[in-house]
Amino acid sequence: MSGYVSALDGLYENFRSAQQADRPDLVANILLENRDSFRCIVQAAATRSIDEASFLHGLRIALQQDAENLPALRLLIWHRIRIGAWEDAKEAQRLLISRWPNIPDIRREFVRVSMMAPGSDGKEALKLAASELRAPLAQSSYVCQYALAGSKTVPADRLRELKLNIDDFCGEIFQDSVAPDPLILEQNGTVRLEVMEKILGAKSVALVANGPSLKGRGLGEEIDAHDLVIRCNFSEFTRFCGDVGRKADVVFFNESLVNVLAGLMAREPAYKRCAALAFHPEPAALFSEDHYLRNVEGRVSRIQPKLREFYRSFFYTRPTTGLMGIILISVVLRKSLDIYGFDFYSQSTAHYFPSSSPVFLGHELQYEQWFLKHFLPWLGLGKITAQ
Repeated sequence: MSGYVSALDGLYENFRSAQQADRPDLVANILLENRDSFRCIVQAAATRSIDEASFLHGLRIALQQDAENLPALRLLIWHRIRIGAWEDAKEAQRLLISRWPNIPDIRREFVRVSMMAPGSDGKEALKLAASELRAPLAQSSYVCQYALAGSKTVPADRLRELKLNIDDFCGEIFQDSVAPDPLILEQNGTVRLEVMEKILGAKSVALVANGPSLKGRGLGEEIDAHDLVIRCNFSEFTRFCGDVGRKADVVFFNESLVNVLAGLMAREPAYKRCAALAFHPEPAALFSEDHYLRNVEGRVSRIQPKLREFYRSFFYTRPTTGLMGIILISVVLRKSLDIYGFDFYSQSTAHYFPSSSPVFLGHELQYEQWFLKHFLPWLGLGKITAQ
């Protein structure tokens, strides 16, 4: 695993340093050499943030040589979703569903794209996704989402059904919060529960994302006035404290960052002391021991398997860290919170602090914005106030 990840990291750095004329071949080669593995998608997708034209050219080269290159086709769909080319995305999704019917989440992805596309046929989308919506929570969540996105009235019994399904899951999530995890240090076994208790016990909660809209607004004192301040992905804050505050009680970070975790934690001295919780919706089994946290210093744990399952059923499989955090606080723990810096990468720079981190192409940002602005308030659990 670690050797493979290093090889992909090499692709990203080689792409950054390569002449523009050579970049498409770098992307195409990694897709052609790893056509049966989705692990190549992450680093190939990251090159888009450096040079979108070369990224797209690389996809075309790969597909010209191998028309059924699944990673290349998935990246092409994600690109179309990112730019809002909904009908083109749906056409490619139909092709994938007919050719590879067992791709995880592809049918629900079709539903989400149909939700964002004006004038889409909801019956077609939900019928196509039926095999992925057998679980009660997934079915009730997506049926309600689609009705709401289409400006239709959601029947009261549907809302009650969805809330009952959420309640059933939440009980299991709490039971799972004390389960042992062999991939973290033994002394960090209680960190997961500690984070949940901190949130439940706080009089006020601020979840601070990293969007550049925070620059120049002078919200630092307001953020620090919260009883609990949670930051995302070990962002820098001391140099920008006038805008983002200097307090850090908890960190939510994406589990995919484990290879660079030590460097991220070194950004601020406070990160050595505060509790940090790793988020990812995929099963924990995807992360092997050589890939993970047993050798990482700090108070670091991971979300429980039942919470991962909740995200996959209630939401989708490639969410941003920030929105997973919002769902934990407002839906699972039923706490109100204030959110800061949730720009969903709408500006030319991704963060308020200097960073070369690419924006993962698999995030469905328009869908996430709609989910936060419309679906969660309609659900009416923990109140979310965007500052």
